[in-house]
Amino acid sequence: EKFIVKDFQAKFPNSIQDAKVGFMSPDANAVKNPSYNQVCSGSTGHVEVLNVELSNPTPELFQELVRFFFSFHDPTTMNR
Repeated sequence: EKFIVKDFQAKFPNSIQDAKVGFMSPDANAVKNPSYNQVCSGSTGHVEVLNVELSNPTPELFQELVRFFFSFHDPTTMNR
């Protein structure tokens, strides 16, 4: 997550208040609290997720941040 904040702060100074990286699964029976290696193995049903809290959220800033994020993230590939 420090890289996400660093990349976003470089492009959008003082825009990110907090960022957290984690995992989630829609399956109620999924492995609880899997490790990074377990998730990357594809055996848990989890995907990596990013929660970003903006310092001063506006629709325009959100749109710019989303475009920037998807310029280096392919949503069709899991856990990359």
